[in-house]
Amino acid sequence: MNLFKTKELKSINPNILITNYCNQSCSFCFANKLMTKDSAKEMSLKNYISLLEYLKRSKINKVYLMGGEPTLHSNFKELFNVTIKKGFGVEIFTNARFTKEVEKFLLKNCQDISMIHINVGTPAYRIASTAKQINNFIRKASDKTVISLETTVASMNQAVFLSIFSRAKEVLPFCSVRIGVDGALVSSKGFSLDRNKRIGKIVMKAIDLLINREVKGLWLSEMNACMFDENQINFITDSENITLSGYGCLSKRAGIDIKTDLKVIRCFGLNPLDGYSLVDKRHKFNKNLTSIKKKLDHQMEQETKKTLPIECLACKYYGFGEGQCPGPCLVGRQ
Repeated sequence: MNLFKTKELKSINPNILITNYCNQSCSFCFANKLMTKDSAKEMSLKNYISLLEYLKRSKINKVYLMGGEPTLHSNFKELFNVTIKKGFGVEIFTNARFTKEVEKFLLKNCQDISMIHINVGTPAYRIASTAKQINNFIRKASDKTVISLETTVASMNQAVFLSIFSRAKEVLPFCSVRIGVDGALVSSKGFSLDRNKRIGKIVMKAIDLLINREVKGLWLSEMNACMFDENQINFITDSENITLSGYGCLSKRAGIDIKTDLKVIRCFGLNPLDGYSLVDKRHKFNKNLTSIKKKLDHQMEQETKKTLPIECLACKYYGFGEGQCPGPCLVGRQ
């Protein structure tokens, strides 16, 4: 039986980290390591335009704008406008703690955004007044585009995690919800099947709560087979309301991340974070992105095999092919 029904990407949809600046400090943030590095604080408008032209030549027609907080980029409006002008589909990952000016701009241009991913696990969303402001934006934006609420199981305290949805209860029927897992919780450091089962119970409780509140859809990412029993696996894979967008960091649906310095990385937890540069010494884009992704996938697979706990090697779902689970996320292992 295949645990996860996934298909190989026909086209790479890259995550573009246009800035390292952020106005939040989330304990589970996968970009924390990146933002402490010496890479450029933000991608220049010139480099971004050149990158879009390169992606277009590579037959890529959609991008994901990330950060940091992407709306903090000093030229965010220009970046967005040129993306649309060049015919790209675009999704934006944000914590929705933007200025009134940016909020007005996004609401005006929502019809050109395929999806807005809003992180509701941030410290700001724990403040009632701020959560109210964000929910107000969600209600307005959901009339014009798809909204996904991004959440992360970053604590073994079930009540703490489920409280996120209490703050979002007024807007849940307008949204999809994505649930991920903090890499530190599932890493090989102190790996235990018991802990993973506890994470699975939290996720299943959230699934029950969200389906009953009739959200538009559920996305589960970075899940491992050992988080669930066979009945739960069958329920998840058979449900029309649940999409499994990944298994660990080696999801066949996962793409690549392009940093502010135009270097490509496959996963934040995999050292070195420098990655492969998309430009040569003359600053020309002449690299093959598909080949780079294959190199990064292979590098990550080899690293995973070296560090896996023995429980993974013994698991019937273990493997790197379609419908298999490669083991715990690498984030936090080093």
